[in-house]
Amino acid sequence: MTQVPAKKVLLRRGEVRDWLGLDDNEVTKWIENGSLKPRYFRPRSRAFFVRKEIEQLIDNTKEATA
Repeated sequence: MTQVPAKKVLLRRGEVRDWLGLDDNEVTKWIENGSLKPRYFRPRSRAFFVRKEIEQLIDNTKEATA
């Protein structure tokens, strides 16, 4: 997993993909099963993901595998 700049609160799909080490199909599956929740700030706009929610997802995954 790559590091995301600390100041970014909202991340684009590509940043999330690179950070989590996923490919596009896996990101789509995570969105469909509700693990990742995209946010849209205008109709027909790009999806953004909240950094804090992704960090919580990572922490929950680590706890589940420990």
